[in-house]
Amino acid sequence: MKDFKDWLIVHFAEAVKLFTGAMMYATAIFMIYDRVVDSEILPSYFQFSIYDWWAWVITLTTLATLNIFGILFVDIGKARIIGDLVLQVSGIALLIIGWVFIVRYPPAHWLMVFYPMWGMTTIIAGRHMGKRSRLKLKEY
Repeated sequence: MKDFKDWLIVHFAEAVKLFTGAMMYATAIFMIYDRVVDSEILPSYFQFSIYDWWAWVITLTTLATLNIFGILFVDIGKARIIGDLVLQVSGIALLIIGWVFIVRYPPAHWLMVFYPMWGMTTIIAGRHMGKRSRLKLKEY
């Protein structure tokens, strides 16, 4: 039973990493598209100044890329620990995005709930995987 639980936790965390990376890439692409085409796929509540979207695009693409690398190099012990830490930092970035939607208090939008909830899921998965990775690294 313990082996099945470990297998389930590991694969759930990998799925969280993959979905988080894809979601961050999609958010960055939508931000760029909204800026270039001047549309409103994502509401621009996260912008306090005209240049904020660049910082968000760079942050999101960097964290998404690091999450994908965390999946690719999962067999290397220290890379696994770094990947789990990046997953937690990604969760914090998603929490901040969600909180910025709430701070500006626009009309209610589904992103006000989705980003903080997924951020918490990401932080919890990264934390559990970080503990598991450190224990596995000590075994070697």
